[in-house]
Amino acid sequence: MIGLGLDQVGHQIVFPFLALIGMSSGLVISKTVLRASAKQRESEINTSTIRTIISLIWKNPMYGWYSLGVMVFGMGHLLAAGTYPMYQVKILNLSNFQVGILTACFSLAGIIGTYFSGKIIDQINPIFSAVIMIGIWLLLPTLYLFGGNFPFIILASIFHGVAHEGLSLAYPNVAIYFADNTEPSIYMSIHSTLAGIRGLIAPIIGVIIFEHFSYNGVFTLSAFLILLGLIILLGLMYKENHFSISNKELSSLK
Repeated sequence: MIGLGLDQVGHQIVFPFLALIGMSSGLVISKTVLRASAKQRESEINTSTIRTIISLIWKNPMYGWYSLGVMVFGMGHLLAAGTYPMYQVKILNLSNFQVGILTACFSLAGIIGTYFSGKIIDQINPIFSAVIMIGIWLLLPTLYLFGGNFPFIILASIFHGVAHEGLSLAYPNVAIYFADNTEPSIYMSIHSTLAGIRGLIAPIIGVIIFEHFSYNGVFTLSAFLILLGLIILLGLMYKENHFSISNKELSSLK
């Protein structure tokens, strides 16, 4: 609908309308009151400084390996994030309506990703869910690299939606999984800190790669880093024996 609106009336009307909707939702959320427990208030003091990150990884090296895998994956994804829309418009010459179709496919596929990610988390563990979703995410730059037409891009958007929403559910559950008897918010704050770091660095690297090697260079490096991050996480799972999945657990996912 947004893409169709952009084609029919232009962004001068659509963007202010969407801004009003966003402001309205913000006002509704601002009315929500949450009471923090004494333990939660205490944990807020221990924010994810560099010292906290090093100390926690030293005590829990498995979380360190997990963070490394996610960091490499995140770098691979984010360095190409700004390239996808440019490719859609400048290379494929997609209309606003076609871009809207991609967004709709992404959103609908996200529902499927959330469902299956939750199922995997409940029946197996959140690390396995994260690995599956990152494996699906690898298809995004791969399809852009070898596809090059609208049907392939639709398929890429579907896989992207499944993986994006699946990971959004897996990440906090991984923090709870590793935290065990400690405060999971500390683990999640470290994850968010590292996400901010790669969010600052990766797009700059993406621009440099794009200027020298164009679209295919960015997509190739993105796929390589996502694959490398996936291999690191697979190694973590193998070391922790997370591959020992029973037939009962597999059947419960069907």
